[in-house]
Amino acid sequence: MLNNAVFLLSNGEGAASASDNWSGSMVSFGQFFLAIVIFIVILYLAYLATKFMARSRMPKKGSNFELTDTMSLGQHSHIQIVRAGKKYFLLGISKDKISLLAELRPEDIMPRQNAAPVYGVPFEKHLSAFINNLKRPKAGRDDKDAEKPLDEGGFQ
Repeated sequence: MLNNAVFLLSNGEGAASASDNWSGSMVSFGQFFLAIVIFIVILYLAYLATKFMARSRMPKKGSNFELTDTMSLGQHSHIQIVRAGKKYFLLGISKDKISLLAELRPEDIMPRQNAAPVYGVPFEKHLSAFINNLKRPKAGRDDKDAEKPLDEGGFQ
């Protein structure tokens, strides 16, 4: 064993490769650390840009304009109810133009209610059914479970 160490030192390869490995790993660690720091800085800048953009798009306090309601009619068309001052307008918006469809009276505008769930089943019901389905022990299931009818959420 001592002979191997002397050979490696006299040859010069062993000592040089050990220090090269050490410095190479330090360089790799430094590059990795620098990449992580740059990634965090980019994420922070993206967060700030998003926050700035959200503030600039929010209506100013005391604004005379408000988007009251919107309904999609297709991929590039929808209708909107917009309040300008004390008047309400029904606008038709397509890819190429915006048209005034009607001027609405304030008493014609219905107050906004909680949004109806899509396809009649609330998301919370889907989520709870999915979680309950995951919690069920799989070993206790048999072929009878496969024949049970599905409930509204699409689960047995």
